[in-house]
Amino acid sequence: MTQDILLTDLAASFPTLAFDLKYATTDNITGYGIYREARALLHPEAARAFAKC
Repeated sequence: MTQDILLTDLAASFPTLAFDLKYATTDNITGYGIYREARALLHPEAARAFAKC
């Protein structure tokens, strides 16, 4: 059984967090963007655990 889960956008939840999503740009080992959007999304439980760090 699968569930639809709303993922947490790290940029929205942690606005002071600096991160580099290489595979959303051409600045990676492949030379082209792998992802369509430069967004970091986490499962809500993972986002809650991350917030505790």
